[in-house]
Amino acid sequence: ISTFHFPDNHSSDKSVSKSIALAVFDGHGGGSCVDIISRRLFHYIALSLNPSIKSYDKNQLNTLIEDLYYCPNPYHNITHKYEDRAAEYLKKHLLESEEKILTQFVRDLKPNNDISSALENAFIRCDSDLSEEIEHNLLSSSSNILLHYYLSLAVSGCCVTLMLIHEDIAYIASTGDCRAVLGLSGSSNTKATLKTIDLSKEHNSDNIAELKRVLSEHPKSEQNNIIRNER
Repeated sequence: ISTFHFPDNHSSDKSVSKSIALAVFDGHGGGSCVDIISRRLFHYIALSLNPSIKSYDKNQLNTLIEDLYYCPNPYHNITHKYEDRAAEYLKKHLLESEEKILTQFVRDLKPNNDISSALENAFIRCDSDLSEEIEHNLLSSSSNILLHYYLSLAVSGCCVTLMLIHEDIAYIASTGDCRAVLGLSGSSNTKATLKTIDLSKEHNSDNIAELKRVLSEHPKSEQNNIIRNER
């Protein structure tokens, strides 16, 4: 759960709006990917919502986003898998990598007042930047610690469902096999009732549109091997 501070584009006095984001991160294939995504994604979102920022500054980022609750700690997997010295080495490396990546992300940002597209941009860029980071380190690193860590990242993954509430409007961003559901309580004939409304769609083998999208991005020769065990 985090709060975001970004300019109110509908106000003439350049006031700052305060919004809240709630997200569920569901890792698979280990905890490496979910740890790093749960840390970085909020940073991408905060910067995407502030395209007027001209350069990346860690202290400025801390004024844009306030982390309210971590569960678990974003370095949970590292501290439990590696010895103290190796864990500290990895943390330092990841912070340096994050600074380089976010610096380039800020340079590439374009003016955008649409929250939905800003969220989409944050999700896509977070994913693509991590993929490039993994590939670069696996191909060029001589450190066994880094090779082991980035290999664990390569074989793991993370689903995310996120809600951003801004000016009484809820924006939903979701990727992977997870779903946001709204519960509405009521009563009928003195009996309590609960109605659920799906706010997003799962990206799995039950989603025909998602299946078509995935198949369209692969050669026909691979179509019999893309989906295995409903994944």
